[in-house]
Amino acid sequence: MGHEVTTVDMQASTHRSILAAAETGYDLMLFAKAQFREAAGEWPGAAQAVVRMIEAVRPRVPRIVCWLWDLMCEGFSPPRWQWLNRIAAAVDCCALTDGMSAGRLPGTVVIRDGCPDDVEQECEWTVEPKGEVLFIGSVYGDRPRLLDALGRRFGSRLKIVTHGVRGPALTRLVRGYRLVVGPHYPRQPGYWSDRLTVVTGHGGLFAGPTIEGMEADGWIRGTNYLGLCAEPNNMVEQVAEYLEWNPETLDTIRRAGFEHSQGKCSWDGRVRALLERLHSLA
Repeated sequence: MGHEVTTVDMQASTHRSILAAAETGYDLMLFAKAQFREAAGEWPGAAQAVVRMIEAVRPRVPRIVCWLWDLMCEGFSPPRWQWLNRIAAAVDCCALTDGMSAGRLPGTVVIRDGCPDDVEQECEWTVEPKGEVLFIGSVYGDRPRLLDALGRRFGSRLKIVTHGVRGPALTRLVRGYRLVVGPHYPRQPGYWSDRLTVVTGHGGLFAGPTIEGMEADGWIRGTNYLGLCAEPNNMVEQVAEYLEWNPETLDTIRRAGFEHSQGKCSWDGRVRALLERLHSLA
C-alpha cells in the first residue's frame, strides 16, 4: 500500500534492541502480543514490561498500535483481560477481533482477521469430495466433547487434523472434504476465530456456530457458510442433516464462502481499515 515496513522479530528481541530499531524513525509501531525477552512471561504479568517498552518508544514513534487476534474477554480469561486493559491504556489504538472486549474499552476498534493469501488457486474444485467431515485445530477446553460426538456419529468418515497445515496443502485438504466443522469452544458474542476466513478462503465449506456479529461482516447462514448451534450433540445432528443436502447446493454455498472471504475479507481490506482508523486519530 505504499508504506515502507521493517519487521522486528519480537521473540528474538530485547527492550534495548526494540528501542534501537525505533531510533531510526518510523511513523507507526504495530505489534500483537509483544513477547520480547523481558516480556516473555504469562499474562498478565508480562504487561508491565510491554508498557515500559511502549513508554520508551513513544518519544521516537508518533503512533503505537496493538492488533490482537485472540479472544481477550474476562469471561474467557481474566489474565488476558487484565493484560489487555494495561496495554490498551498505553497505545494509541488497540485493534481487536474480539468485539465484546472492544466495546468495553476506550481506544479500541474491531478489525477482523483477513483471508489467507497462500491459496493454491489452481487446485481442483470437486462436487464429490474424497471425504465427508473434517475438523482442523487444537484440542483443548470443551472441544473434546465435540470431537467425541463427531467420532461416535461419523466414525471413519471423520478426519481430525491437529497439526499446522498451511498454504497449498491446506487448500487441497479442505477442498477434499464435504464440509469442515468449526468448534463450539471458545465462543462469545462478537468473536469468532480466523478458522472461518481460513477455511472458506482456501475453498472449504465451513459449518460452525452462528455468532452475533457474523452477519454484519457479510456471513449469511445458508448462503456462504452452514450455521450450527453451539451444543456438541445437536451440532453433530445438524452436520448429518447437511450431508444429506444436494451436493450441488453445498458446492454453491462453498463457492459463495470462497468469493466472500477472498473479495470482502482480504488482508488488504483489513489493513486499509486500520490505516483509516489511524488517519482519523491524526
